[in-house]
Amino acid sequence: MKSSVLCCIFSSIFLVDFVYSAVHLSAVYQDGLPIVTFSVGKQIVISCNATSDEKNAKIDVEWKQNDVLIEDVDSLKDRYRTSKRGTIYKLEIRDAREEDIAKYTCALEDDKNSQGVDIEVFTKPSVKVQRSINTVELEVLKIKCIVSGKPPSEISWFYSNETMNETNVNDIGDDRITFEKDTEKNIDNAVLVKSDIQMWDRGVYTCVGQPPYGYKTVNDTCMVRVKDKYAALWPFLGICAEVFVLCAIILIYEKKRNKTELEESDTDQSPDQ
Repeated sequence: MKSSVLCCIFSSIFLVDFVYSAVHLSAVYQDGLPIVTFSVGKQIVISCNATSDEKNAKIDVEWKQNDVLIEDVDSLKDRYRTSKRGTIYKLEIRDAREEDIAKYTCALEDDKNSQGVDIEVFTKPSVKVQRSINTVELEVLKIKCIVSGKPPSEISWFYSNETMNETNVNDIGDDRITFEKDTEKNIDNAVLVKSDIQMWDRGVYTCVGQPPYGYKTVNDTCMVRVKDKYAALWPFLGICAEVFVLCAIILIYEKKRNKTELEESDTDQSPDQ
């Protein structure tokens, strides 16, 4: 009797392991790439295909975000739902946000089986800089390239058809140029710093990002205008000059008028007087 029970238990364990080992998971990708891209405010749809060599095998699939079960992710509460149609399992997230950029995993609901497929989900990268900047001669110029979506693999800067980055800044021969890191998003070269600005530094500066997976480069431009250090002094000197000229004219006029009145008063006096 005991041997029969043990035989049944081992047979059941073997059957379960066999069924799960016969399950095949594969992600449904976009354009053959292991990614899903989305737009903020729209819906994210992530899909995986689960098939089994055994007919009518029960397949339980669970979803994770950055290795955390989807139901335990606070930012996704009341915004997601899962569904199944045939062999396709879907995770749908509505009202997509930038914080939804993450690695999602379609995995089997079995502690003994770690089988799963990862799908990278992100918004297409974009870069943005301030449209125009007015600076003063000899001051420090700072232009920050704000990156949205998945960070580009590289940030470069262009000015007068010259590429500016950490590798060739010495070749340009301008030791006034340095680059700072965007610590908030952990992006290198995101801030262009140019000290001791000169009048000839005015022009168009371009931030260029190289997205991953062969997407087209993204860029944005900033027009930099440089003012003379003494630009505010010239209007003041002009006003002073105008006041001086006006005072001189008034003094000359008054002097001549007083002289004329004095001569007329001498002429009008009677002989007796």
